[in-house]
Amino acid sequence: MTTVAHLIETFLNQLESLKRSGNCAPATRTWYADQLKKLRAVAGDVAVGEVRITHLSTVPLTHHFCRAVKRLFAWALDFDLIPLNPFRRLKIPRCGERTRILTPVEFRALLRHSHAPFRRLLVAAMHTLARPGELRLLKWEHVDLDARVIRLKKFKAMDRRRDRMKVRVIALDRVAHKVLTYLSRVPNRDPVYVFTSRLGTPWTPNGLRCAMRAARGKAGIERLDGEHVVVYSTRHTAATKAIRNGVGIKHLADLLGHTKVTTTERYVHLDVGDLLSTVALATRS
Repeated sequence: MTTVAHLIETFLNQLESLKRSGNCAPATRTWYADQLKKLRAVAGDVAVGEVRITHLSTVPLTHHFCRAVKRLFAWALDFDLIPLNPFRRLKIPRCGERTRILTPVEFRALLRHSHAPFRRLLVAAMHTLARPGELRLLKWEHVDLDARVIRLKKFKAMDRRRDRMKVRVIALDRVAHKVLTYLSRVPNRDPVYVFTSRLGTPWTPNGLRCAMRAARGKAGIERLDGEHVVVYSTRHTAATKAIRNGVGIKHLADLLGHTKVTTTERYVHLDVGDLLSTVALATRS
């Protein structure tokens, strides 16, 4: 009888093998192990053919946990280890809406406590307003330093855009251009990917999460209203800063790659000080 615990162990062993061959980041295996230990605790002794969604009734169904569970059983199905996926209908909840942005002091502290490869990605993220995933997977073939732009032929929701946009253009300001120019001249740089980890390999999503967790811990950046600073916080911070600097919401939507201004509005997090400045401007004689 194959139990859920045995299935988890087999999955993690494969990740370990991929890690040794350089095809899986160490942080990725650690992330799956952390998430799946919750499944092991509630259903480890259950036969794989008998496990059901009801076995998860005592576990908080977070975005990350559900993602890990669905990945485990999709993998098992792909390798014919199970006849049916009992969690195929398990819905992955959305991550909570982000409202946390970085103050200038926090961002400087974050940079001071980040290692160089991660620091460069953070600076580029703040100065391009790009999605972390766009930078993580950015290839040199997408970069035109002479024109000071990044051109992506594959990007989020491109198939759902009503304007049928085929290329997403990301403009490079002076700082972002300087970062990419420096990286283009680094000896023995990766010939394909622009941003790589300290291992010299492309960043994984979990690698970015781990780098951010380590940096914010060293920088002493605490939760605010229950929300941690994450890599995506740079995009929200830059969008809010743009509005404060007078960038119109439509132009900001173009910078962020949004088709709807209503989506862009969720990225702007103004505070009481902004409202006071606005009312003073609105009522100025």
